[in-house]
Amino acid sequence: MKQPVKRTVKPFEFFANFGGISQQKGLMVMQPNEAELIENLHVSHIGEWTAYQQGYDHHTAQLESGATLDALTPYRDDTGADYLLAVLNGKVLHIDELTGTVQATLSTAFSVGEAVDFCVFAGSLYATAPSLNPQKWSGSGTMTAASGFPLVVGSTTYEHPGYAEVFNNRMAYAHFNGTTPFKSHLALSDDLAPETITIGTADTDGAVIGIAPGDGQHIRGLRTFSLPNSGSEILLIWKDESMYALEGATPSTFRLYTVNKSIGALNNRCIVRLGSDVVFLDRHNVHSLSTVSDSATIQPKAIGSERVQDTLADLNLSALETAWAQHLPDRHEVWFAIPTGAALVPDTILVYCYKPMDGTPINAWSVRKGTTQTCGATLNKTFFTGDASGYVNRWFGSSSYAGMGYVWKYQLPFYPFETQNQNKRIVRLDALLRFSQNTQLTLEYAWQGGGNNTSRTLSQTVSVGAGNGPIALYGTALYNEAVYSGTRDGVLKKIHIPVLGNGERFQIGISGISGDTAPSFLGFKGFVSYLGQSRQYL
Repeated sequence: MKQPVKRTVKPFEFFANFGGISQQKGLMVMQPNEAELIENLHVSHIGEWTAYQQGYDHHTAQLESGATLDALTPYRDDTGADYLLAVLNGKVLHIDELTGTVQATLSTAFSVGEAVDFCVFAGSLYATAPSLNPQKWSGSGTMTAASGFPLVVGSTTYEHPGYAEVFNNRMAYAHFNGTTPFKSHLALSDDLAPETITIGTADTDGAVIGIAPGDGQHIRGLRTFSLPNSGSEILLIWKDESMYALEGATPSTFRLYTVNKSIGALNNRCIVRLGSDVVFLDRHNVHSLSTVSDSATIQPKAIGSERVQDTLADLNLSALETAWAQHLPDRHEVWFAIPTGAALVPDTILVYCYKPMDGTPINAWSVRKGTTQTCGATLNKTFFTGDASGYVNRWFGSSSYAGMGYVWKYQLPFYPFETQNQNKRIVRLDALLRFSQNTQLTLEYAWQGGGNNTSRTLSQTVSVGAGNGPIALYGTALYNEAVYSGTRDGVLKKIHIPVLGNGERFQIGISGISGDTAPSFLGFKGFVSYLGQSRQYL
């Protein structure tokens, strides 16, 4: 007697995503624990993606109504005193980091809305900007003009450098914005004399060097970099679409060479030191210089996912100078804030987590939207940002954006369960989240290819709380299962998702609005049914 064909039901798990947004296009290489969109969620130490305490509160009353903060920077003087400085409407202000009040106005010399960069040399804080020559401050009084500029070499005048960096006991100035601009030139000060530039060949003299002048590109940033094999220091120089390095300690030993002829940086604020590495943002991707430790070759390595590249494709090229980046060492994250579409200030933040709290090395990416943060700084393990409304914001004490809820979303790509051209049916699907209060969720899924729901998307809203909602997730609610109690931010709950239809590829997503507290999302788990297959999906 002929035996009937037995339908196989096997479990699959979309769970514990340490990979962030990957969005690989090939259906067979996409792993179910890699998302194509993670928005306003951050990876935690157990692989959860959470909106809990991932927001900010206004740290101060408005410094000025409707004013845009153009820069924030920490500064520690020679006595060990810490300062938080803010730049807005052409002024440099000392902000008390605890109370948020303005302690002093240090300068009113800058132009409204211009990019201001900072560099510390021998205990003094130097500020550079396109509209004036460098200013300096040493922790008392007001900022004063640094000497040394205008720098006149023969009949050529160099003034208004946009960037400054310390290199081999010298100050390196670049991107001169004077009456006659020299935006591809670099000036190095005399040895241990940041405000003196003597053009000569003695060991203590300075120098002026053209960095591929005439190529149509401008210098966009400077960073010193220590070569791991030799321990020697080089100066990395980024232009719009190229990179160079300067080595040597004196004018007679300075040597300039090309690092890369196709990769540059958006601006000086988008270049971040990360331990022995440097990560930076150009128009197309985020890059790392970790290859120098692996192969002793200084070459940038792209580390952004496809979602990162897709987001950068919407970069507003007319507002590149407003982009910024900040390292958050206690969270093992680097934030890259960019203006997209027609936005004139950053409205999107690419978040790079290189290690979750348990110390496991990863490269996880997520995206922040729904807020406009124009600058950032970390002081005494606290992360501050400035916005376009005149506020300094203090992060990670709230699950809202200054009292306003924001949308978070986790979405997986279409996944075929390793069987092409075979219709499948989901016979059980659960979402696992950790809750601390009533929460509104939206679950969306879709089938693609074959089946009876080729183009159908079902959206279901799950009410968490009392009433007639489809599922109540509090206490020992009906239709639900409490998995275990958490001590961090609530109870882990399993939500049953009634999936209809079938098809070749399946997609699932979950979203919500963060309030005073917010859930943590762990993943999806369930069973798929199809003929003649018996694979387990992890």
